[in-house]
Amino acid sequence: MPGHPYYQTTHWNGLRSLAIKRDRWRCQQCGSGVRGRKMNEPRPVVDHIKPRPKHNGPTGADRLDNLVTLCLPCHNRKTHYVDHSKVTTLTGADGFPIE
Repeated sequence: MPGHPYYQTTHWNGLRSLAIKRDRWRCQQCGSGVRGRKMNEPRPVVDHIKPRPKHNGPTGADRLDNLVTLCLPCHNRKTHYVDHSKVTTLTGADGFPIE
């Protein structure tokens, strides 16, 4: 849902910044740095551990404890898993499947 209007709001941008700082600019899955192109690292992706409903304003899912900073490859793996397994809630605390 990256093109969703909520992701353009001040509320989301504030939460996103807090999550990235809390996670020390590191992917919480693989540990790689995510400081962006200027630092020759990928841009951080802040992901909801438990998916948020399609709603234009903040929801109960939009909480710092439901966000995790990922690098793009880890985010894509998680998204691929969710999309192809039809899972709506993942069991790991980090939002990744427990194998």
